[in-house]
Amino acid sequence: SLSIRSENEKEFNYTRNLYELLIGGVLCLRPKNFFQINGFSNEYWNWGAEDDDLAYRIVARGVCITRPRDSYALYKMSQHKESKRNSVRSQLLFSSLNRMHKDGLSNLESLKLPAINEDYLSIYTRIKVSVGKQPLDYVKKFNNTVDYLNK
Repeated sequence: SLSIRSENEKEFNYTRNLYELLIGGVLCLRPKNFFQINGFSNEYWNWGAEDDDLAYRIVARGVCITRPRDSYALYKMSQHKESKRNSVRSQLLFSSLNRMHKDGLSNLESLKLPAINEDYLSIYTRIKVSVGKQPLDYVKKFNNTVDYLNK
């Protein structure tokens, strides 16, 4: 999405993306490109930097980001509860390019997440899984990014 309007705004004033690589909101990826970038990271919990991590993967793998004309790329944010911020989002983002080859589609099976629902539709597949609870050692694991990168 190129411009975003939040749900509670009464006027139709859209805010343009804050930075060039912002890909949050609405994004469409061809399956071959999704596999090329190894999908989304599986390390993010709560809110923060997961979309930037995906943008880094896209750029690192040479996938072109194109945006439609301004008049077509308008996004209205749905009303939702504010999520808890991910306290280690900066550390995760910092390590994104070092993790991208082993974190994503390539390690999805090893996570053994139970599928709750699978919808195979004409233009996309939606798979809902139960991710359980955030691991107890999560913050400790990423507070020292250098240790994680050397594993």
